[in-house]
Amino acid sequence: MTILFVLVWPLLLALLLVRDAWTCTTVRWTLPLAASPALVLALTGDATSSVSLPWLILGSHFGLGGGGPVFLLLTALLWTIAGWYAPGYLGSDPRLRRYAFFHLFTLTGNIGLVLAEDVPGFYAMFALMTFASYGLVVHSGSDAARRAGRIYLAVAILGEALLLAALFLAIDAADSWFLQDLGAAVAASPRNHTIIALALFGFGVKAGLLPVHFWLPLAHPVAPTPASAVLSGAMIKAGLLGWMHVLPLGHGDFPGWGLTVILLGLLAAFYGVACGLAQSDPKANLAYSSISQMGVMTVGIGAGLGDARAWPAIATAVTLYAFNHALAKGSLFLGTGVSTACRGAALGKRRLVLAGLSLASLVIAGAPLLGGALAKNALKYPVGSAAEGIVPGVGLLLSLSAVATTLLLGRFLLLIAADMRSGVPHHISRNVWLAWFVGLLATTAGAAWATSFFELEVHVSTFQLATIWSGLWPIVTGLSLLWLNAWRTRRQSERGREPFPRALVIPPGDVVVTLERAVVASRGIYRRVPGESYWHLNLVPYVERIAKSRPVQDFFNHVEIQLKRWETAGMMMLLLLMFFWLVLW
Repeated sequence: MTILFVLVWPLLLALLLVRDAWTCTTVRWTLPLAASPALVLALTGDATSSVSLPWLILGSHFGLGGGGPVFLLLTALLWTIAGWYAPGYLGSDPRLRRYAFFHLFTLTGNIGLVLAEDVPGFYAMFALMTFASYGLVVHSGSDAARRAGRIYLAVAILGEALLLAALFLAIDAADSWFLQDLGAAVAASPRNHTIIALALFGFGVKAGLLPVHFWLPLAHPVAPTPASAVLSGAMIKAGLLGWMHVLPLGHGDFPGWGLTVILLGLLAAFYGVACGLAQSDPKANLAYSSISQMGVMTVGIGAGLGDARAWPAIATAVTLYAFNHALAKGSLFLGTGVSTACRGAALGKRRLVLAGLSLASLVIAGAPLLGGALAKNALKYPVGSAAEGIVPGVGLLLSLSAVATTLLLGRFLLLIAADMRSGVPHHISRNVWLAWFVGLLATTAGAAWATSFFELEVHVSTFQLATIWSGLWPIVTGLSLLWLNAWRTRRQSERGREPFPRALVIPPGDVVVTLERAVVASRGIYRRVPGESYWHLNLVPYVERIAKSRPVQDFFNHVEIQLKRWETAGMMMLLLLMFFWLVLW
């Protein structure tokens, strides 16, 4: 019953928002408390506890055996902080109640898919989260938000179709609804390659996998700041969790797929940085950073596909890495909202915000003695040893990705500093500062605390000299490159020359923007083609001619007369009732 209450509680709170008179006072305590039962369950619940709901979607089972307490904790903790943050940040927004509705329904889907233990419950909650979050993306109602929402919805529907096909094939192979039975069955299935491909890209839409990543940098800048925090921190991990459920990880060696997934992950890790460095919007920069960091986790999935024996250690490391990234990236997005309140403020206040954002950035970059170093080292060593036979030098490439991450987040801090020096300040309440401060505390010590609390087997010491140096040199290298670029740019400006090479401009959405431009260009070429286009077939005149013919009109008039008779209507109603009775029976 505790698990059922965790799922129903956000929906019950949504009912309190029906009355207009309760909106202002209710939202302030509704959103912070919505994820609190899930947070308590993650910290105190029994890993074997579950609940069966035979009346829900072919019978659904929910419990901590679905995604595990670590995934539930990162989801509930980030949603709690974002729920505390949102009313103070959106307090003057007339659309606050609408935001709260979508917030609560998206939260229900996100927590539900983590707790789901079978396919019907998982897919239903995954779909609920996907489509409810559309309301968060288009919240502002601007043209950019509507465009991002259309693209997000189109890509999400494509992902849902691929995902549904993968789940049907996996269920057929396992002859079971339960998620824990899918991996072994997919490994032994003669259609395992098809299932892997469908699941990889079906869940990859949510996980920001190349080339279906482009909705992220479009959605994050236009969504409200607390929504961006949960989109990039918690919801993006749903794709990772789906991979861990459906892919045959730990049940067989698939070196071909391991190579493919590792290369896709490495490509995303560096491609995300390259695109992020070209952004002028801090939130778009962070969106590409999420693509890059999810690429690192994708490398872990690929290593697990290539070496089944290494998967238990990699699974623990990927889970810890996801936990660390969720809290740190959530803190960076929430800090971006705080920085808007410090535009034109005193230098000390601006430096305080930059210090907090720098701390969260160092956690993501893997600075020594912080939780990020523990997560990165826990992932790098087992992945490096498992993937060395598939892609030589993976360990070095992961270290180089940390250099790239430092460059990208350094660029983010420069954008924030420039934004705070000018612009119109955004009024926020004191609760926003408090929520962000709590997020920073959780980010700093969260990974180390989770390792101890959940007794995760991570055989890495963060206090060894070699471990400290392996986390320090990428950051020092990245900061040195950033300083060198700033020095070169300043010298060129002093000499009155344009910096070379010119700044690369990549619009948010990169791939989709290129496709849009290609479509516009093709339309222009089509209009310039002289004469009648032979490939253009207009069927409208033929259809109208057939519809206006006397036999067709007589047929539809006869049908309409028959449908107006009560005997026909009663017979159709009786047949419909019998059909539903047979289905329910």
